[in-house]
Amino acid sequence: MTAKKQHASRTSQQPNPPAIIPNPPQASRWQLILSSFFLTVWLIFLAWMAFFS
Repeated sequence: MTAKKQHASRTSQQPNPPAIIPNPPQASRWQLILSSFFLTVWLIFLAWMAFFS
C-alpha cells in the first residue's frame, strides 16, 4: 500500500525529480559526477579495446 501511494504521488509531490532540478543536493550531485565519470572511463575503455584488439 505504501508503494502504491508513493507511486501515485510521485509526479505531484516528489521534491527532487532526478533530471529536471537545476541545483541538486550535494550527495546526488557527487553521485551524478561519479557515475558520469565512471561511465566515461568505461566507454573509453570499451572503445580502446574495440580499436586495438
